Amino acid sequence: MDRFPPPAAAAAAFKRTIVSLCLRIGQAICSLSSLLIVFWGSHTIPYFPFVNPPEFVWSSVAFMCFVVPWSLMLALMDTYSVVFRRSYRRGLGMLCMINAVDWVLSFMALAGASMAAAVADYMNKRVYFCGRKNCIMILLSVSMAFWSSFLLFASSLFGLWNLRRLPPP
Repeated sequence: MDRFPPPAAAAAAFKRTIVSLCLRIGQAICSLSSLLIVFWGSHTIPYFPFVNPPEFVWSSVAFMCFVVPWSLMLALMDTYSVVFRRSYRRGLGMLCMINAVDWVLSFMALAGASMAAAVADYMNKRVYFCGRKNCIMILLSVSMAFWSSFLLFASSLFGLWNLRRLPPP
């Protein structure tokens, strides 16, 4: 009988899994929309001899390419836990690794989005390279990258809170 957790502990674990699933789905939606906005709007941006405007967005795109599979993989794992009401075996080492990757990816995504936003703002104010629609699309993509990085950081903090809730071995 000691193999099964008490009902209150199982209900609390289920609620934590639901919150984790919501964070992961939010991360995946924000990072995918950031990528889709960049790729959808990049063909309309004009090219100049020394400035290739889509290139300054590629740092954000590169980091979002890491975030999308990571978020989708963990969202699938949380979906499995919710649908089958069964927790996959996550030990202390696995949770520490997930939290560390969340933390690193959140700061990488924040750095890429910050750099892309700074260059887009500078290019818009100093060089006047883009029209209204193009700049709005770039800034919308960057804002979705910011949201993704904030959700990753929230997920990392939530994972640290979950580490405290682990039963003793």
